[in-house]
Amino acid sequence: MIKGRVFLVGAGPGDPTLITLKAMMLLKQADVVLYDELVHPNLLQYCSSSTKCIPVGKKKGQHQATQDQIHQLLLDYAQSYTLIVRLKGGDPMLFGRAGEEMDYLSRHHIPYEIVPGISSLISVPTYAGIPLTHRSISRSVAFVTGTLQKGEASLDVPSADTLVFVMAVTHLDCIIKQLLGSSSQWTATTPAALIYKGTVSEEKRVSGTLETITSLAKQAKVRPPALLVVGEVVNFSKDFNWTSQRLLSGQRILLLRALAQVEDLYETLSLLGAEVVLAPMLDIQPIIEAQARVTPALLESCTDIIFTSTNAVRYFIMALFANDMDLRSCFGKQITAIGPKTALCLAEHGIKADHYAQSYTKFGLLDQLPQHLDHLIILYPVSEAAVQALQQTVEARCGHIHRLNLYRTLPCSARQRAVLGPI
Repeated sequence: MIKGRVFLVGAGPGDPTLITLKAMMLLKQADVVLYDELVHPNLLQYCSSSTKCIPVGKKKGQHQATQDQIHQLLLDYAQSYTLIVRLKGGDPMLFGRAGEEMDYLSRHHIPYEIVPGISSLISVPTYAGIPLTHRSISRSVAFVTGTLQKGEASLDVPSADTLVFVMAVTHLDCIIKQLLGSSSQWTATTPAALIYKGTVSEEKRVSGTLETITSLAKQAKVRPPALLVVGEVVNFSKDFNWTSQRLLSGQRILLLRALAQVEDLYETLSLLGAEVVLAPMLDIQPIIEAQARVTPALLESCTDIIFTSTNAVRYFIMALFANDMDLRSCFGKQITAIGPKTALCLAEHGIKADHYAQSYTKFGLLDQLPQHLDHLIILYPVSEAAVQALQQTVEARCGHIHRLNLYRTLPCSARQRAVLGPI
């Protein structure tokens, strides 16, 4: 019996910021994600910790799953789960085998939807400064697969002003010979460019002509995946190399925290041209039994609440709602934050901090409190691993502090490590 719906989703060309809003929304809700080899690891950070993320990628000479096995997985998971995402590089309908998967899903009466993605066939030349069409030079463009089927000795070359070959490296010699022998349109001096891993920091471009591109590619040791662009528009790349103008173009930067903790930095670095890889070293999880202790009685007994991190804020708010309470339970409490980021996180949840430390340490925070604390009862939501220093200092000043370990930090999961792959 079929229970779920399958979404064939385009992940874009490599740059993780080029994913669509709908694709991101589906990843957040997915029960299962079957993802391809060229999908950027950042995209799986949008999935919940309970999502099954399964690599089914194919690269030359090495398949994690055959197409038949992928079909069977789609059927198996559609029988057990509600929302299954088949995450494909680029656009699923352009050389992405979506046609085969739609046929299989239809024959097995599995409902499906298509979510288009930004195709590498268009975006990779764009990042290289190559306009595939140009009013005075190129009024037509054709997309061709460079893969030869078993038994094929040549390709059918369409007629167009610009040609873009996907999977062009393996049979590059054959493609060039076919072009030079197909018509007078293509000559030894026709401009050609080979682009390896376009839109990400590893991008490599080799530009020449149909006569020289093969030897240049061998010298540069270009390997799959790479696109071949053929036509006069290739010459524009010399003048329109816009990506090189970005401050961090070609740089790959690792952020060792989860997206929710470094979203502003992630966006800033990405806009400056860096490929930002999210590589969280810690997995943060709520402590359910501790959350259950956030009760009306506990809050009524407290005069102050001290927050020393944005995580403490998030898990405290989570505990309120889990126990059928809301921000009104904090009415009349003095709220102290360790710094402006924590204060901002409180504000985003509708709570204005009464105080925050000028120096973002326990000493700076204690400067916001009276020397004698015997009249205060402080609630201190914190990580299980937080040191005792603040608690000890408050108690030394005769204050009453209720430490509540609301969350814990653990080493990143095996799934996260697998997703990151070689860095």
